[in-house]
Amino acid sequence: YHDAAALRPDVWLLGKLAFESTIHRAVRDDALVVDYAVPHLVPRPSARYAYVNGAALVYDAKDTDLTFCHDVQGTVPACLAAAIVHARDDLGAHETGPIDVDALDGWWARAERHGFRLNPGAAVRCA
Repeated sequence: YHDAAALRPDVWLLGKLAFESTIHRAVRDDALVVDYAVPHLVPRPSARYAYVNGAALVYDAKDTDLTFCHDVQGTVPACLAAAIVHARDDLGAHETGPIDVDALDGWWARAERHGFRLNPGAAVRCA
């Protein structure tokens, strides 16, 4: 986190569990933190950053018969959404390992075509 903190980015993407205290110290005021980790962090009320729980994606009920119980009602974990997209598209590819940033827009477009999206109600503007 120290290397990234030194760059002072506007947006942080978390893909694994992080302690809220570490993130609170590392991010600059008014940064956006998109958290794809499960379990996700819970920002403190005095956090200086905006937070989106990217690990909980909403879905179109007309496209599925999902009955999964998730800690955020009406959502599925991002990893389950990815598994569904892979199964439906049958591409034989996966995103495990180093992130190919250039491919992210394509994967996100696939997820949206299958009815998955960020939960607009999950965005939290702190302090």
